[in-house]
Amino acid sequence: FCSLTKNIRSSFASKVNPIEIGETVIDFWSHNVQQGLQDRSLIAENNIVDVIYDDFIKNPMQEIKNIYTHLNFDMSVTTENNMQNYLFANKGKSKSKHLYNIAEFNIDKEKIEFHFRDYMLKYDF
Repeated sequence: FCSLTKNIRSSFASKVNPIEIGETVIDFWSHNVQQGLQDRSLIAENNIVDVIYDDFIKNPMQEIKNIYTHLNFDMSVTTENNMQNYLFANKGKSKSKHLYNIAEFNIDKEKIEFHFRDYMLKYDF
C-alpha cells in the first residue's frame, strides 16, 4: 500500500515523502484492521469465510468451492465451468514483479509486528 500510495501521489505531486507515506499507511491500516477485528464479533461466524492467500493461489477452485459450501451457496455447473475456463485461460500468464522495499517508508518487521500484533496472533502469522 505504501508503494501504491507513492506511485499515485507521484502522478500528482513533484515531491513525495516516503516516510510520511509509511506513517500514514501504517496508521490507517492498523486502525482499520483493529476496527475490523472488533466488528467481526457483530457478524455470525457462518457468514464469515477466512481464506489463506497461499491456499487460494495453489488451488483457487477448491477454495472457491469451500467458500460456497461454507456460505450454503449453490454453484451451478455453468458457474463452475466459467470459473474453470477463466483459470485455464489465464494459467501461466506471468505478471511483472513489483519490487519495493519497506525500509524506504521507514517500516521494518518490528513496526509491523507492533501495529498488527493482535491480527497476527489471531490468524497465526
